[in-house]
Amino acid sequence: MVKIMGWQKYGRRPIKIWLLPTILLAFALRLYRLDTQSLWFDEIVIVALARVSWYQGFLAALGQGIQLTPVFHGIIKLWLAVGDSDWLARMPAALFGVLTIPLVFKLGQLYFDETVGLIAAFIFAVNPYQVWFGQELKLYALLPFIGGGAMYAFGLVVKTRGQRGIVLLTLFNLIGLPAHYFMFLISAVQFLYLIINLKRLYNLLRWWLLTQVIGVLPLALWWVFIIWQQHFAFGIGWIPAPQWYAPFLTFWNFTYVYTGAWSIVAIIALATGITGLIFGLRNTWRKSMWGALLTLWLFFPPAIVLLMSFSRNSFYVDRYFLIVSPILTLLIVGGLLSLRPLPIRWGMI
Repeated sequence: MVKIMGWQKYGRRPIKIWLLPTILLAFALRLYRLDTQSLWFDEIVIVALARVSWYQGFLAALGQGIQLTPVFHGIIKLWLAVGDSDWLARMPAALFGVLTIPLVFKLGQLYFDETVGLIAAFIFAVNPYQVWFGQELKLYALLPFIGGGAMYAFGLVVKTRGQRGIVLLTLFNLIGLPAHYFMFLISAVQFLYLIINLKRLYNLLRWWLLTQVIGVLPLALWWVFIIWQQHFAFGIGWIPAPQWYAPFLTFWNFTYVYTGAWSIVAIIALATGITGLIFGLRNTWRKSMWGALLTLWLFFPPAIVLLMSFSRNSFYVDRYFLIVSPILTLLIVGGLLSLRPLPIRWGMI
């Protein structure tokens, strides 16, 4: 763990006491006016697919393009047995958003310390971007949960040399890999970290590969279904080609004050975020074993997709990179908490 002077003086117990109110705050924000806006087109499509048979739903999902999988459609189909009002239909997204809050805390506890975890969880709870997708009948609120969960489990596997985390990693792979193809970027991050530290972590490689194979099995069934149908589309032409600075805008978009226009508030907040990120990355490299892993988690997915999107088809969509939003938040918070003097530290937080 990264240990920054002054972080531990608050003690363990007082820090954990604040986690439950943070979770309740996240829940309240996602439930507030949950059904004020009526379902829009994409949400209506998901509800419509949930109301037909499983086979017809799979066919309809395939008609939207092979870049999509039917996992979230299946979750909503099962959930709508509870009720099909706009409020109830959006509840799974809200629940995934709330579940991410304690996960961010655990990630902070594992890779930094409890103070970083709690403050990052609070910021995640109230972040407008996270709240927005926690109120939309889409799978985007699921992405930080499965991405963060897989990286938390992987961190446990590495830290305990395989004594803990294998089952948890398998579970998150079973949920995540069939849910969205960008989860393969998380697997790639883990693989690269194992290769970089192959001499030290060689014995973990076969267990890690087993968790990946198990996680891919449900997705393989979907691929068999695609091949069996013998006709499919690749419906991703609406995504424009990104500019080289797209990852910078993506990270800025995950913060509070990105508006698409420059202002004094935006500049101050941007400077705060950049300062925190720089110091956060520096501290993970200087004071912990996680520097390479956390840096890869943050930068590898957007960098690879950016390079791929310069070709004929673009894959670069900000909300797909919600899989990296937990570590972006944690690094910024960790960096800001290392600043001195105290008024500057808490002022920037």
